[in-house]
Amino acid sequence: DYVRRLLSPAYQVEAVRDGKAALAAIQQQLPDLVLSDVMMPELNGFELLRQLRTEPSTKELPIILLSARAGEEARLEGLAAGADDYLTKPFSARELLARVEATLKLAELRQESRVALERSEHRYRTLFESMEEGFGICEMLFDADGAPVDYRFLEINPAFETLSGMSRMVGKT
Repeated sequence: DYVRRLLSPAYQVEAVRDGKAALAAIQQQLPDLVLSDVMMPELNGFELLRQLRTEPSTKELPIILLSARAGEEARLEGLAAGADDYLTKPFSARELLARVEATLKLAELRQESRVALERSEHRYRTLFESMEEGFGICEMLFDADGAPVDYRFLEINPAFETLSGMSRMVGKT
């Protein structure tokens, strides 16, 4: 209730009783952020985090864990488990609001970067596939002493296949 009251003026908040209810609510309506206590009945915060990180639809969902366990080891455990942030209780209202805002902003930046990368990849793919010149991208292979011994095709465009008469060269040396 305390966290809900703190966040409600700035955010739409759905509070649930336990980890199992949280998982059900998240599957019903994907939130922008999950704020979870580590100690919950039914499904604790680490189990909830693990389940959310294994599902493709929630893999990138920003998650902040709250815990009474203080110290560097506890914080590192939470971050290593895949949490975006780990906040130790008791915390100040200002700190919670700042962490929520920062986590949401970082998630937005990651999404914008992902979209920009997808657009760039699409432009590259369109250009690469439509080139009239044969074009291939190779990887050099080296022996144990670092001397080049061969190469492997990573990508070739359709013009390369047509002009060279070689097809299905990707992955071959």
